[in-house]
Amino acid sequence: MTIQSTNPKVFIPTHQRGFPGHLHLPAGHDPAPIVAEFPPGTFTWNESRGYAEFPVTLSQDVVSALHAMYSHVDMQYGRSEHEPEASTTVKRPSAARPGTWKAMGPRSRLIPA
Repeated sequence: MTIQSTNPKVFIPTHQRGFPGHLHLPAGHDPAPIVAEFPPGTFTWNESRGYAEFPVTLSQDVVSALHAMYSHVDMQYGRSEHEPEASTTVKRPSAARPGTWKAMGPRSRLIPA
C-alpha cells in the first residue's frame, strides 16, 4: 500500500546542467494557479512521465509560488528521481503564512483626531 503525499514535490537533477526540474502536484490538484505565476512556456508537460518540467534555475521561484498554496514542499535532489541523493521538506516561511501580520501587509495605525 502506497501512501500518497499531500505535499507537492520538486525534483532537482544534479548530474548535468541544463536538465529541467520536475514538479509533481498531489493527485487531483490543479496546476493552473502555479503555472499562471510564470511567463508562458516556463512549464512543459512530460506526457510519458506525468509531471511538469521547468528550468532548474527557477527552482526557488517555483517553491515560493508553491508556498502560496501549500504549507510544505517536498524537495529531492540527485541523479535519478527514483534514487534521490538527498531530500527534505521545506516549510512555508512565517512571513508568507496566511493570517499573519507580515502576510497581510503593514499594520494601520490609529491617528488621534
